[in-house]
Amino acid sequence: MTIGSSTGVLWKRFEASARAHPEATALEVGDQRVTYCALAAEAAAVASHVETHLDGAGAVALCGQKTAATYAAYLGILKSGSTLVPVDPDWPAERLRQVLIAAGCVGVVSDGSDLGEVLPGLPVLDARPERMTWSGPPDTAGRPLRVPTAEYLMFTSGSTGRPKGVPIRRQQLAAYLDFAVEQYAAETDSRVSQVFSLTFDPSVHDLFLAWSSGSTLVVPPGRAALAPAAWIASAQITHWASPPSVAEVARRFRTLSPGSMPALQYGVFMGDQLRRETAEAWRRAAPACRVVNAYGPTETTITVTSFSLQPGEPCPRTSNDTVPIGQPNPGTTLRVTDAHGDEAETGELWVGGKQVFDGYLDVEESPTCFADGAAGLEARWYRTGDRVVQTADGLVHLGRIDRQVKVGSFRVELTEVETALRGLGGVVDGACFVVDDRLAAVFTVENDEIQEGYIRDGLAKTLPRYSIPHILLQVDLLPVTTNGKVDQTALVALVKGRASVPARQAGSS
Repeated sequence: MTIGSSTGVLWKRFEASARAHPEATALEVGDQRVTYCALAAEAAAVASHVETHLDGAGAVALCGQKTAATYAAYLGILKSGSTLVPVDPDWPAERLRQVLIAAGCVGVVSDGSDLGEVLPGLPVLDARPERMTWSGPPDTAGRPLRVPTAEYLMFTSGSTGRPKGVPIRRQQLAAYLDFAVEQYAAETDSRVSQVFSLTFDPSVHDLFLAWSSGSTLVVPPGRAALAPAAWIASAQITHWASPPSVAEVARRFRTLSPGSMPALQYGVFMGDQLRRETAEAWRRAAPACRVVNAYGPTETTITVTSFSLQPGEPCPRTSNDTVPIGQPNPGTTLRVTDAHGDEAETGELWVGGKQVFDGYLDVEESPTCFADGAAGLEARWYRTGDRVVQTADGLVHLGRIDRQVKVGSFRVELTEVETALRGLGGVVDGACFVVDDRLAAVFTVENDEIQEGYIRDGLAKTLPRYSIPHILLQVDLLPVTTNGKVDQTALVALVKGRASVPARQAGSS
């Protein structure tokens, strides 16, 4: 096979920029600056090795930290015509093994990260330019990818405990990128942040907003993204994207000083709800910035709705004090439904259109996520499981429809409890969940003077008695996953370990 004969939209976008701007800087990682020409050459070397050693396109895993070698390998896998399967070297060994087997990976390309004995016999290419060597024999006997035209395959958490593979095809990516490149107006002198994990699909937005536009992709060093304002200013970032939790942490530690990000043009938040208070703090720090709250499950290709706030424009107030998720992207259709699939003002969000995936890698997992023919409809709709309400400002995300739990004989809406908790003076953020049949809430505060009685009395003013958490735990920060979402597993472990500690003491260590 000729190298790149089956390359897709992602490589072609990068290649077009490399031809148009060969000496422009494509990537900055720490002190390294890599031009488009150099990055294309390194990617071509990886592609050649993949094609020669693995004898044809298939699913190829990418495993590495955010190094220049990893980004070259990312592009090289795409150039080879293989389906990219990003995995994280910090994942538990069992999750790595599950993903590699489920994807039918025929090889792994790495930046030298130690994979140990996760899947013995699987060939691994060390893609560092000074190495560029394989370990392990050629092995093309892996289970063939069921969606051979997929550009990438991301894995999300599954209800069965096994990761679910989400293949995204070229036409779905083309629909998103055509919109995003125009919407966010990156240019050759733009500097685009790369905060998201490569295993989380918003990272595709980072990489190919930059590389479709001849811009520079800039990777924050170490933990710089946890204090974004100083780094954004020093790195002269023009286009920022991250989970809302990054901005929330910065607000919590008072590092979003007014006017501290004067050159920032866009601040895009994806992956979780963006609180109005957090958005306003970000806007004060970046007065010239257009703040965008974007929404979209992995199954709908990065994001499918967005709400934009122009500089100086007032942010609308919503029932849960979050920024609206707004209106659909071009080519996307939305439907808000009740339990019977009929249209409603408040209900589950269904998504249709060009960006919706065709189904999970494991076909047995797909039937329940689509609403084919529901309510007499002919179109295929993806059921997001997210609860929204239609407003004059577009959709507002209210939480998951499966966040209603039973405590004793009562049904409790966890999102309602969290909204009430965040509405108390002095409380910054909070998460509510069930542990051993008891309702628990973990929260953060502006200072350490809040007493448990204050929390209980405040919640009692708006919630029925059965909705007031049995366990209250104050912490410095809510734990989050690598994708920037609240880590529910970590919360449960935290509460089980410290449930007997009074709320006023739990955040002191």
